[in-house]
Amino acid sequence: MTYSNVIFFFRNILPGNLVAATFQVTMTKYEIGERIVNTTINGTHSQDVISFIKNKNLGTSNSVNMLGILVISSFFGMATAATGKIGRPFFKFFYAATEIVLVVLEKILWFTPIGVASLIMKEVAGADDLQGNFMRLGIFIGTFMLGQVIALFIVLPIIYVVIVRRNPLKFFTSLAEPMLIVLATTLTSIAMPESLRKLEGPYNKIDKRITRFIVPLNAAIGRTGSCIFLSASCVFISQLENQDQNAGSIVLIILLVTLMSFAVPSIPSGSLVTIIILLSAIGIPPEAASLLFAFDWFSDRMRSLTNIYYQCLTSAVTYKVCKSSLRSICDDGKVGLHDDIEGETIIPIVDENNKDIEIRAEFISV
Repeated sequence: MTYSNVIFFFRNILPGNLVAATFQVTMTKYEIGERIVNTTINGTHSQDVISFIKNKNLGTSNSVNMLGILVISSFFGMATAATGKIGRPFFKFFYAATEIVLVVLEKILWFTPIGVASLIMKEVAGADDLQGNFMRLGIFIGTFMLGQVIALFIVLPIIYVVIVRRNPLKFFTSLAEPMLIVLATTLTSIAMPESLRKLEGPYNKIDKRITRFIVPLNAAIGRTGSCIFLSASCVFISQLENQDQNAGSIVLIILLVTLMSFAVPSIPSGSLVTIIILLSAIGIPPEAASLLFAFDWFSDRMRSLTNIYYQCLTSAVTYKVCKSSLRSICDDGKVGLHDDIEGETIIPIVDENNKDIEIRAEFISV
């Protein structure tokens, strides 16, 4: 199974037909044969039916090859950017197509509650063991919450204590306002201004050059909470589909989640989009993820809470590591701590004799 998943993943990265990739994925189809084996033990005759793989053929399955479409789209995007003015008509065409599709999707979204309810009802009605599935769902929710608690209150605070050497509880409470914003909106990008204000405030006193680079960067790629959710979701759904997971399959899921976490969109329930891509990559029907929609309003807030704490903690750790380098830059008179790098700025610097010196410099906004 692990070997097949790996081959399935690499085979669909570069689809042979872009149009077919929108509704088909390439996969290995197995022809199962049966053989009757007669055995005699102590005079007792018995017949056993043994199943074996008779033949393997390359076939297709009715599913969207999201992974291949994303890879090809990335290649076309980079090529379009490299051609400059020549590629502008190509870019404008797909930009206009994107806007049209978004308008259509905006209308379709009004029917989302009906669609989600139908998907959940389909999975519930088709379940052979309904009680067992709900027990697994409860175990999944518990596993997901345990992972978030371990990351939020154990792993990340330990990293903060070891590197920054300060009280993690005070750091956590100083971020109360941006965390409340995230709980209300599920978007770390909306809480970014408040995060910057708290990190640059009187308690944390982190340099603006650190926060204004690290916080936006981590808002785009910092997905600790999302990685926990994606990993647990893939294992849970594969169990619902009665697919056995061994050590190799778990390692493959971890690698895929690590790579795909960089592509999680900064929108509410953005991880659900990534789960569909991951399930397609490991050969599981995306429809199986419909049960996750039922409690995503809760899981989205929990993973966003972990994400924003990780983003702010990364700024504190980076500032601690780079603090000496920043001070050496200030001593050279290039730029000062806690000052905007824009326009003509007066920078207060303290020399070795503790005398205040004002250096007037002009900086170009980057």
